[in-house]
Amino acid sequence: MRIPKEWVIGPGDIASKIFYRSLIFTKAGAYNCGLIRGALEIILEYTGQRIVRDKPVRQHSIAARVIADMAIALETLRIWYLTTSYMADRPEVHGDIDEGFFPARAKIGQVYGGRIATKVIGDALNLMGSYGYVRENHIEKYWRDAKLLELTLGGMELNALKICDGYYDYKL
Repeated sequence: MRIPKEWVIGPGDIASKIFYRSLIFTKAGAYNCGLIRGALEIILEYTGQRIVRDKPVRQHSIAARVIADMAIALETLRIWYLTTSYMADRPEVHGDIDEGFFPARAKIGQVYGGRIATKVIGDALNLMGSYGYVRENHIEKYWRDAKLLELTLGGMELNALKICDGYYDYKL
């Protein structure tokens, strides 16, 4: 995105810095949170309505474990992107977003968010069986979107190595 000079807010191209701070570092985590949340709502509805052995599917331990993993993933990603946004808004305390640990922190959201969203949504899809692959209920779309996001945000292994560079002097 290019911002004409006459549209810049304040001196030193501050508009693009505000945009970068508020969006770039948290987009992967926030997007994956949305995917997990959507899938969680579908799986809660499905497992509450589907009856197996005289009780709802979500009352069985395997389904409960899948739902718990989804809730854990949702909350950890939510905490990550809210904390990162808070830190990015306070460069005087946490440092500039272009230096030090911040680039690694952005990659953490991409790597962890991509892996965990694909995993928990895939588990939910498997729990639903063949119904999970039906396009009308959207859970397969959430899994597909999570996988596409994981692939398009850069190689996961390369991003993992970039995370190491935030903790120690790793030479790529």
